[in-house]
Formats: sequence, C-alpha cells, structure tokens
Amino acid sequence: MADGREEVTYNNTSDIRLLLPGIKDIVRDLVQKDVHVYTDTLLLLGILNRTYELTESVLWAIENNRPLTAFNLLRALFETLGFTYYSMEKLNSVTSSDQYHEEVNRLLFASRANDSEHKAVNILTCMDCASKTFVKIREQYDNICETVHPNAASHFYCAKVGDDESRDVEFRLPFYEFKNQDKLAMTNMAGECCSNIQALCKTIISQRRHQ
Repeated sequence: MADGREEVTYNNTSDIRLLLPGIKDIVRDLVQKDVHVYTDTLLLLGILNRTYELTESVLWAIENNRPLTAFNLLRALFETLGFTYYSMEKLNSVTSSDQYHEEVNRLLFASRANDSEHKAVNILTCMDCASKTFVKIREQYDNICETVHPNAASHFYCAKVGDDESRDVEFRLPFYEFKNQDKLAMTNMAGECCSNIQALCKTIISQRRHQ
C-alpha cells in the first residue's frame, strides 16, 4: 500500500496480531514522557484506540469468514489511516505553537454537527492527501466502498459462480465465504493500515510543540 507495491507483506492474521502490542507501547511511551495530558495527547489516544479495536475486529471477521463485516471494518481502518496522515501533514505545516494548538483543536473537536465550532474534514480530502505517500489508497478505498455500500458489489456477494462448463450460480444466505483473493488482499491491507498508522503516530509525537 505504502508505495504502490504489488507484493504481499502480511499473508496471515497471526502476523498482524503481533502489531497490536506496538499500539500499547506507543501509548505507554507517550504518557511516560510527559505526565500532562494535552489536546494532542487525546487526539493520538483516540486514533490509536480506533486502530486497535478496528484491527482486532477485522482480524476476527477475516478468521471467521465474515466478508461484509470485514469490508466495513477495513473501510474504517482506511479512513483512520487517511485521517492520521492528514493530521500529520497539518500539524507539520504550522509555524508556531499557537497555530499548532489551534490545528490540534480543530482535528480533535471537529464534528459534522451544524452547531460545531470546528467542522470535520471530508474523508475523501484525507484520502487524497494520504495518496501522496500511499499511492493506491484512494483506489483501494473506493473499491472497498463499492462492497460496503448497498449496490451491485454488495448484493451479489451472496452468489458463488460454478465452473465454466456447468455455468451454475449458487446463492446462499448467509454467505460466509470470501471470493477469489479477497481474504488475502484484506488481510494484507489490514496489516499495512495498522502498521502505517502506528508509524504516522510516532511521527506526530516527534513533531509535538509544547512549552
């Protein structure tokens, strides 16, 4: 995902589970270095908590052959990766501590509510921003959304095509089965999302501005 590579980095869920303790390590190091809880501390904790639960949950869905559940959870992981990259870029672009704290507040307290002081950034803006480094993230995200949304890709995921000779099509409810290479692809993308989010959070921590 990171640089357009086609090879698989993570081909099983066991490898990805090894990444989860790294999230706890980041949190431990973050709070040990400074006992004060700043707004950017809360922002990072929120991102890392999302990442931990979504990763753990998508692994369950993959291991238990729940393709539509896995697609939904993976989309949320992609959005977390896009938002984390966008946050890193925004925080790195400021030139003063005041601007830094203002930007952190906007990222932390943003909402789509009409009365919100800080308006949430469109997730597609985040995805396009992240594509500067993760060159295929927008394409992969759009493909995942096609299956998440109630449209053709989703509706026909309960159908299994037989061999060319029989031309049979089997419909089952529930359809707990991954198609083609979906399981491997989703496993790899989940691992790369989790790994890349952690790396971005470490970068944000290294750029913190407190007096």
